[in-house]
Amino acid sequence: MQKIINKAIDLMDFCLDGCDSDGWFIKNHDSEWVFIDWANIDENEKCGRVAFEQIVLLQALKSMSKLCELTGKKSQAEKYKNIFNRQYDKLFDEFWIDDDNCFTFAKYNGGYSKANTIYAEIFAL
Repeated sequence: MQKIINKAIDLMDFCLDGCDSDGWFIKNHDSEWVFIDWANIDENEKCGRVAFEQIVLLQALKSMSKLCELTGKKSQAEKYKNIFNRQYDKLFDEFWIDDDNCFTFAKYNGGYSKANTIYAEIFAL
């Protein structure tokens, strides 16, 4: 673990640099491809804040916090844990739809995607 921790921290920080001012991971440029784009959804609905991407980021933050703790990187562990805790509650406030009992695919242009996929729910488990 000691061999990979610094590269893992660099990669996690690179991902966090892709977050907006509210802490959401977003595509910054049209030329960026996010691997979650396999969903059969209108391209316009793949813009903005995508729930699945946020869940993957949260899982990565949780794992990185544990990895940093195990390797003695206490300040990094605390940083990732704090970001995780802050964004976790926001995830449900932003993307969970009570009436449908599921996550919306995305939020963009001030509204929700009408599309619904299984990806966010699967990775949230």
